[in-house]
Amino acid sequence: MDTSRNQPKRAGAGRLKVVLGAQDSAIARGEFEQTLSLEEFATLARSGRIARHVGRYREVVAVAPNAHAIPRPFAVATCLRMMARRSAVIEGADGTRRPITWLSCVAAARQLQNDRREFPRVLAEVERRLAAIEAMPAPPPLQRRKPARTLCLRTDLWLGVKAGGAVAHTAGIVNALAKLGHDPVLAAFEPNPILRPDIRQHRLEIPRRFWDTPEGPAIAANIDVEGEVDRLIGEVRPDLVYHRLAAFSFAGALAAQRRGLPLIVEYNGSEVWIARNWGRPLRNESLAQRMEDAVLRAADRIIVVSEPLRAELISRGIDAGRVRTVMNGVDTDRIHPGLDGTAARRRYGIALEETVVGFIGSFGRWHGVPVLVEAFARLSARPEGARARLLLIGDGLERAEIEAHAKGLGLGGRVVFTGLVPQDEAPEILAAADILVAPQVPNADGSPFFGSPTKLFEYMSLGRCIVASRLDQMAEVLVDGETALLVEPGDAEALASGLAEVVANHVSRGCLADAARRVAVGLHDWRLRVQDILA
Repeated sequence: MDTSRNQPKRAGAGRLKVVLGAQDSAIARGEFEQTLSLEEFATLARSGRIARHVGRYREVVAVAPNAHAIPRPFAVATCLRMMARRSAVIEGADGTRRPITWLSCVAAARQLQNDRREFPRVLAEVERRLAAIEAMPAPPPLQRRKPARTLCLRTDLWLGVKAGGAVAHTAGIVNALAKLGHDPVLAAFEPNPILRPDIRQHRLEIPRRFWDTPEGPAIAANIDVEGEVDRLIGEVRPDLVYHRLAAFSFAGALAAQRRGLPLIVEYNGSEVWIARNWGRPLRNESLAQRMEDAVLRAADRIIVVSEPLRAELISRGIDAGRVRTVMNGVDTDRIHPGLDGTAARRRYGIALEETVVGFIGSFGRWHGVPVLVEAFARLSARPEGARARLLLIGDGLERAEIEAHAKGLGLGGRVVFTGLVPQDEAPEILAAADILVAPQVPNADGSPFFGSPTKLFEYMSLGRCIVASRLDQMAEVLVDGETALLVEPGDAEALASGLAEVVANHVSRGCLADAARRVAVGLHDWRLRVQDILA
């Protein structure tokens, strides 16, 4: 990738910021002549062009979710130190800070060698514990009882993720448990930003070792996490454990079994399948599959968010009586029609008289944002779309190519890219939209769409007109012509026509929005979801 556009005017005179995966890139304060994304920094390092930058910058500041949890720490630290003439530092969004000196680079090299020697022993111990949970008999029928305290676990190492469906789902479940009087405790590697302040959050210790080993931290973390969860169970004495299934994570399930606690596992899809189809295949795929199978087999109940996921688990040999479908939901008290999007319109330069078509998401392959951009270009060419703007909230793997696509279609300033916004600010920005779109597309491999988009329920609760793909659960939740306008998935022309229809008809738009809000309150609040889970 060409990074010449970011070059400072005077070589060696300025400060460089390197963004190592931190979603809040404003961690480092002050003026920077140049900012490199993770991709640009990695390209420099892999290509060998890093040599041209030796001693080029007075100071180098790298930002990351955690200063001590950096993939390939020796290589990263060495490159940062080489580029800095005076000082280099890694700053974490969580307040951690790590100065990079030549002495610390030597220490990182020693740690790399130690980890390479130690990881086989750690892997053998993980395998031993995994075999123990695999050898346990299937749980007996769960006895009906009313729980008083729930220990909720999130054990994925998605550091720095402050927004998105997983954040909203976790907060929705835990907040609703509190509203229903079940005194929950959340244990996770990072705090949830929209959890009620009166709910206890226990921060699991973030692994500091094996970051040079592919998937090593997540695999090795099982040893420490099991001990932490066991101690936490002894302290808070929960009546059940509720675990959001994560890749390479079985320690919570093992601790629950050994303590004799009911285990509810939340299954949002196979992490092995997701990595293979929507990202990069896991390096230790067979081990990840074994861990996933072991946790599912150990669970007293498995909560899935859609019927296709329930069918998948039954096809894998899971007893149908242990699997229950509970789709996603929304906090209807937090997201409501009274939210005012005027400030957000001013912030992004959108006039009050313009009709705003909005979307929020992580710009993943399944979200269909390229189809939405193409549809908006077609809408813009029609008389109905003359005063329309497209508001795209979020970030993700496809954002760069989507921005290029929008530019290539001549949309220019008619498309607003907000980038990632904090979860607690998202509702007010969404409120700037008149029409909200869920343009999800079918899975490329032909398998059923197994998602339960959190955004769908948030759109409904906000009381805005919705245009959505007629796709699996979305077509079950929304009624065409009553609570939304449904269109053929992946069809840009059909989506453009649907948008044109609601842009032109204010009365119809308002009726759809009001009906969607009523249904959200009556059927889709998180409290109702949690009551269903606990039933």
